[in-house]
Amino acid sequence: MIVFTQDAYVHIGEHPHDPALLVVRGRFRGDVDRFLLAPIEIEVAEEDYRYQASAKRDDVSAALARNVRGIRYVSLLQSIRTSWRLGLVAAVNRLMAAAQHERQNLPRVPEVPGFRNAAVEEPWHLPHMENRPNGDMP
Repeated sequence: MIVFTQDAYVHIGEHPHDPALLVVRGRFRGDVDRFLLAPIEIEVAEEDYRYQASAKRDDVSAALARNVRGIRYVSLLQSIRTSWRLGLVAAVNRLMAAAQHERQNLPRVPEVPGFRNAAVEEPWHLPHMENRPNGDMP
Protein backbone atom coordinates (compact mmCIF):
# COMPACT_ATOMS: atom_id res chain seq x y z
CA MET A 1 0.00 0.00 0.00
CA ILE A 2 1.30 3.43 -0.87
CA VAL A 3 0.12 6.37 1.22
CA PHE A 4 0.58 10.07 0.55
CA THR A 5 -0.17 12.49 3.38
CA GLN A 6 0.47 16.20 3.72
CA ASP A 7 3.93 15.54 5.15
CA ALA A 8 4.84 11.95 4.32
CA TYR A 9 5.05 9.34 1.58
CA VAL A 10 5.20 5.76 2.80
CA HIS A 11 4.96 2.26 1.40
CA ILE A 12 3.39 -0.33 3.71
CA GLY A 13 4.00 -4.03 3.19
CA GLU A 14 4.08 -7.32 4.99
CA HIS A 15 7.11 -8.10 7.16
CA PRO A 16 9.12 -10.88 5.49
CA HIS A 17 9.57 -12.95 8.70
CA ASP A 18 6.91 -11.89 11.21
CA PRO A 19 3.23 -11.89 10.21
CA ALA A 20 2.37 -9.75 13.24
CA LEU A 21 4.41 -6.88 11.81
CA LEU A 22 4.29 -4.61 8.79
CA VAL A 23 7.23 -2.80 7.24
CA VAL A 24 6.68 0.93 6.70
CA ARG A 25 9.19 2.34 4.23
CA GLY A 26 9.88 5.87 3.05
CA ARG A 27 12.10 7.56 0.51
CA PHE A 28 12.70 10.71 2.56
CA ARG A 29 14.17 11.03 6.04
CA GLY A 30 11.47 11.52 8.66
CA ASP A 31 8.50 10.38 6.60
CA VAL A 32 8.16 7.02 8.38
CA ASP A 33 8.51 8.67 11.80
CA ARG A 34 5.96 11.38 10.92
CA PHE A 35 3.51 8.80 9.63
CA LEU A 36 3.81 6.52 12.67
CA LEU A 37 4.37 9.36 15.17
CA ALA A 38 7.28 7.39 16.55
CA PRO A 39 11.04 7.89 16.15
CA ILE A 40 11.75 4.35 14.96
CA GLU A 41 12.85 4.64 11.34
CA ILE A 42 16.26 3.31 10.39
CA GLU A 43 18.33 4.17 7.35
CA VAL A 44 19.13 1.28 5.03
CA ALA A 45 21.29 2.68 2.26
CA GLU A 46 21.20 -0.41 0.03
CA GLU A 47 17.38 -0.63 -0.13
CA ASP A 48 15.17 1.03 -2.74
CA TYR A 49 13.28 2.78 0.08
CA ARG A 50 16.11 4.20 2.16
CA TYR A 51 14.17 4.65 5.44
CA GLN A 52 12.08 1.97 7.12
CA ALA A 53 10.62 0.62 10.31
CA SER A 54 8.90 -2.54 11.43
CA ALA A 55 5.70 -1.87 13.34
CA LYS A 56 2.80 -3.84 14.77
CA ARG A 57 -0.19 -4.07 12.43
CA ASP A 58 -2.38 -2.34 15.02
CA ASP A 59 0.06 0.59 15.23
CA VAL A 60 0.07 1.00 11.44
CA SER A 61 -3.73 0.76 11.39
CA ALA A 62 -3.89 3.44 14.08
CA ALA A 63 -1.58 5.67 12.04
CA LEU A 64 -3.78 5.25 8.96
CA ALA A 65 -6.93 5.98 10.98
CA ARG A 66 -5.32 9.04 12.62
CA ASN A 67 -4.39 10.42 9.21
CA VAL A 68 -7.90 9.85 7.87
CA ARG A 69 -9.50 11.47 10.93
CA GLY A 70 -7.13 14.44 10.49
CA ILE A 71 -8.18 15.27 6.92
CA ARG A 72 -9.26 18.91 6.83
CA TYR A 73 -8.96 19.58 3.10
CA VAL A 74 -10.86 18.94 -0.11
CA SER A 75 -7.73 18.21 -2.15
CA LEU A 76 -4.43 16.79 -0.87
CA LEU A 77 -2.61 18.85 -3.51
CA GLN A 78 -4.02 22.06 -2.07
CA SER A 79 -2.98 21.09 1.46
CA ILE A 80 0.72 20.33 0.93
CA ARG A 81 2.83 23.20 2.23
CA THR A 82 6.32 22.26 1.03
CA SER A 83 7.03 23.00 -2.61
CA TRP A 84 9.28 20.00 -3.27
CA ARG A 85 6.69 17.56 -1.85
CA LEU A 86 3.88 19.29 -3.74
CA GLY A 87 5.85 18.91 -6.97
CA LEU A 88 6.25 15.18 -6.39
CA VAL A 89 2.59 14.53 -5.51
CA ALA A 90 1.42 16.70 -8.43
CA ALA A 91 3.66 14.71 -10.80
CA VAL A 92 2.21 11.42 -9.55
CA ASN A 93 -1.30 12.85 -9.85
CA ARG A 94 -0.60 13.98 -13.41
CA LEU A 95 0.84 10.58 -14.37
CA MET A 96 -2.20 8.77 -12.96
CA ALA A 97 -4.58 11.18 -14.73
CA ALA A 98 -2.77 10.51 -18.01
CA ALA A 99 -3.04 6.75 -17.47
CA GLN A 100 -6.73 7.07 -16.66
CA HIS A 101 -7.39 8.95 -19.87
CA GLU A 102 -5.26 6.60 -21.93
CA ARG A 103 -7.05 3.51 -20.58
CA GLN A 104 -10.43 5.13 -21.25
CA ASN A 105 -9.33 6.22 -24.75
CA LEU A 106 -10.01 9.84 -23.95
CA PRO A 107 -8.51 12.46 -26.28
CA ARG A 108 -6.49 14.49 -23.79
CA VAL A 109 -5.28 14.75 -20.22
CA PRO A 110 -7.09 17.46 -18.24
CA GLU A 111 -5.21 20.24 -16.55
CA VAL A 112 -4.94 20.14 -12.76
CA PRO A 113 -6.43 23.50 -11.66
CA GLY A 114 -3.97 25.75 -9.88
CA PHE A 115 -0.89 23.66 -10.62
CA ARG A 116 1.76 23.60 -13.32
CA ASN A 117 1.40 20.19 -14.85
CA ALA A 118 4.49 17.98 -15.08
CA ALA A 119 5.42 16.41 -18.38
CA VAL A 120 3.81 13.01 -18.68
CA GLU A 121 6.80 11.62 -20.56
CA GLU A 122 9.14 12.24 -17.62
CA PRO A 123 7.10 12.75 -14.43
CA TRP A 124 10.10 11.82 -12.29
CA HIS A 125 12.25 14.67 -13.65
CA LEU A 126 11.74 17.64 -11.37
CA PRO A 127 14.55 20.18 -11.94
CA HIS A 128 14.12 21.84 -8.54
CA MET A 129 14.97 18.47 -6.89
CA GLU A 130 18.32 18.00 -8.60
CA ASN A 131 21.53 18.06 -6.57
CA ARG A 132 19.83 17.86 -3.19
CA PRO A 133 20.77 15.20 -0.64
CA ASN A 134 18.07 12.61 0.03
CA GLY A 135 15.80 13.88 2.79
CA ASP A 136 17.44 17.30 3.08
CA MET A 137 14.96 19.18 0.98
CA PRO A 138 13.50 22.56 1.80
